[in-house]
Amino acid sequence: MSTSTLMVLTAAIVLAGCYTYTPVETPEPGTVARVTVPLQSAVADRNAAAQTVLVEGVVLEAGDTIVLASTTRRDLTAFSRMIQFDTFRVARDGAVSVELRESSPGKSIALGLVITSAAVSLAISALAIDDGKAGDDSA
Repeated sequence: MSTSTLMVLTAAIVLAGCYTYTPVETPEPGTVARVTVPLQSAVADRNAAAQTVLVEGVVLEAGDTIVLASTTRRDLTAFSRMIQFDTFRVARDGAVSVELRESSPGKSIALGLVITSAAVSLAISALAIDDGKAGDDSA
C-alpha cells in the first residue's frame, strides 16, 4: 500500500468524523436524531425486560409526534444495491428517549492522530534499513 493511498484513507476516515448523542426533549427539524422505541408484541413475556429498537433519521417534524426520514442501504450482490426510504412516526409518549446527533471534533482529532501515528509507524518499519549488515556472515 503506497503512502498516498494511506494518506487518502486517513483523510477519508478523519473527515467522516465521530459523533456523540445528546439527550434532548424536542429535536429541531432538519437535525439528525435517534429515538429509542419499545417493541410491543401480543406474545411478549411479561417477566422479560422490554425490548427496544433504535430509529435514526432526519427530523421532519417534532410536536406530539416525532417524524423521522430514514434511509437504509443494503448490498444484495456485488453489482446491486437496494436503497429504502422510510418515514417513521413516533408518538412523544411512546418514545423511551430522544437523542440528538452532534459532531465531536475532539474524538475526530483523536481518531486522526491514532490513524496517522499507526500509518507512520508502519511506514517507518517497512522502510527500515538494516544498517548495511544484511548478508554479512563474518563473525
